[in-house]
Amino acid sequence: MSHYDKFLKELESTLVTDMANILNIPRDYSLESLMLLENRLNLIFEIERNPQLPTVLFIGFYLGEALVRNSKGASWKTDDCSDFYDICVEVPSKVDKNQKITLYPFRRAAKFLKNPQYSLVAVFEAICIFQKIQWEGLGDEPINKWINKNC
Repeated sequence: MSHYDKFLKELESTLVTDMANILNIPRDYSLESLMLLENRLNLIFEIERNPQLPTVLFIGFYLGEALVRNSKGASWKTDDCSDFYDICVEVPSKVDKNQKITLYPFRRAAKFLKNPQYSLVAVFEAICIFQKIQWEGLGDEPINKWINKNC
């Protein structure tokens, strides 16, 4: 177990638990909870967007864990990290096992806190769409209806 694997475990059991309780966010890591988190953070940081480290860590972990729990085959990657911003989530491709999408949730969290246009929910939905296309195809259902039902 790497130093950053331990870091993620400790982060979830301490800061993430405390922040989720303070913000009244369920720790089910669902799309609905991620949307609730994003909305609450937009209200809290409406005036000033000066990201503090604990907030970046909480949001980054929550986003990353939501991706891991809701994306087929996704996993945290902590090898060769020089700091926590290098911790990533890899989402595999069904079409080509050598391809994957690599996401950096802590970097995204810092960007979101500076500019809400870097939506957390948009990342989650994009991965849902990628996996839906990869694993099942979209079929005839409009994408916005599919996202609302399945992501």
